[in-house]
Amino acid sequence: MLDVDVHASIAEILSGDNHLSEEIWTYARAELSHRDEWEPVDSFPLAVAWARRELAQMPQPHRLEDCVRWLSAELKASGASGWVPAERVESSLRDLKARGVLRDDGEFYRPLLRELLRRRPQVLREDRDSQMALLRLAVDDVEWPEQVEPRDEGGEAKIFIQTRGDRTLTYRSCKLDSDENRRRFARTCAAIRTLRDRRTKMPGDDRLPRVIEAGFRRDNASEGIIVYEWVEGETFETLWTKLPAQARVHIARQVAMAVAALHARDVIHCDIAPRNIIVNGRLDATLIDFGLARRADQSTHTRLARDPFKAPEQCDDPPFVDKASDIYALGVLFRGPDSKATLEPAGLRELVAKMTSTRIEDRPSIIEVVKRLEELVDFEPQILQLRTKVEDVVNDAPEWLWEDLLHFTGTAALVHGRYLPWDQHRAMEAAFLLNNLFIRIVAERRGSTASKLAVLGGEAEVSLASLRSTVRASGDPSLAEWEGPEVKAIGLMRIAWAHPKDRASRIAEAMRELKSRESEFDRNIQRAVVKVAGMLDQLLDPGTSKVITRFMEFFFRGA
Repeated sequence: MLDVDVHASIAEILSGDNHLSEEIWTYARAELSHRDEWEPVDSFPLAVAWARRELAQMPQPHRLEDCVRWLSAELKASGASGWVPAERVESSLRDLKARGVLRDDGEFYRPLLRELLRRRPQVLREDRDSQMALLRLAVDDVEWPEQVEPRDEGGEAKIFIQTRGDRTLTYRSCKLDSDENRRRFARTCAAIRTLRDRRTKMPGDDRLPRVIEAGFRRDNASEGIIVYEWVEGETFETLWTKLPAQARVHIARQVAMAVAALHARDVIHCDIAPRNIIVNGRLDATLIDFGLARRADQSTHTRLARDPFKAPEQCDDPPFVDKASDIYALGVLFRGPDSKATLEPAGLRELVAKMTSTRIEDRPSIIEVVKRLEELVDFEPQILQLRTKVEDVVNDAPEWLWEDLLHFTGTAALVHGRYLPWDQHRAMEAAFLLNNLFIRIVAERRGSTASKLAVLGGEAEVSLASLRSTVRASGDPSLAEWEGPEVKAIGLMRIAWAHPKDRASRIAEAMRELKSRESEFDRNIQRAVVKVAGMLDQLLDPGTSKVITRFMEFFFRGA
């Protein structure tokens, strides 16, 4: 048949009544569906854009550019905003060619399908499944890994982790059970995509997680996934009432730098609160959880429940979100858990009062906040003095132990200066360090006792947690000290640190080993730390002056 005959036949078919056209449409779109029933593939929106009449005679690169613009406009018209990434459009183009929808020259294999798509571009707005396909095209297509470990659950999201080589990834999963939730998640992904552009490096980026992917789960579009590099530490919420004001201000100042990096990219976090801030043992803060984040040019219809960190406008009806909403939450962070407490210096009190004003126009910009904080807050000199004290002890240690000790120098200094509390979290860190030192000393076989302990492990690596059974089996009286409950308790605390899922049970087991009640546990585990540190000192070369005990004392001298 000649092309003219094909076009004439198509024109005659499409001139029929609407019922006939709908049947043809249902039949023709089958090759753009996941299943027998209509569920469009991710590349379906591009097929609609590609077929539009105004794209005729355009070279492929120009078609792609035009498609990105048009699809982004359709996305905005659907209430999702954001934009469709060019790389996703290119991927969809390859998919359409692989499916046999398009030829290599960019033309449709089936002219009838092209004509139907040209005549029905509004399907992306009118059809729910087609809207879902457009949303999927606008975000990453995230593959769920085969092996992940559940880590946490709270609010609307579940947290899983996966280890890939020498790095650990976090998978934040949330159910998207409504069209509005899916649109909201697409807005979040649009904001996150801005952060992933490493060409726009900002000073506060080191206070934000490194996001790897953000989009719908490949095998389940009703689940939204955000993948980022694991951030080690504990939530600021657990420290909120324990830290002195100066330490809280130090953390809040770092969060302000993160907010500055977001606002410079026109991204609003919308959920700044202690539960969404991770703090490590060096008081380094990372702002996480972008589940409510949006670009500044996007409106909101999501009215939030009132809490101390939500700006009044976020909880109004109708709700409103502005960069100033983040400033309000940041001001509450600086003020601390006791709104009646005196915040020093006076200039900081005045700044926080402006930041937490109920009037949006009275709140300063993040640039003004950061500039004022540089004038008012200087925490580093005290930290440096404390670190120097701890490093003086490290310098007395054998050189082959420096790496392990230096990793915890910042934590030890902050606990010593009472900027971090001595609590179960610190005890777990101390246990983790002691176990690392034990393994290194035994591996080095620096003395007869260390050599005996190394032999006990055979081919396996011996640890503090596994010592009791191996020492008993050996029957060597010179090793009896290593059967003690303190050693076992420290080993259990080390496991609790490394495996948060089993943390509560391991801490309870350590309590039983020390015959300790919960109210006495912090003090009893402190004594266990001292004893095990002294035992490790005895394994070191003669003449070494108990450097491990001296170092560990910094972990709780402020207690």
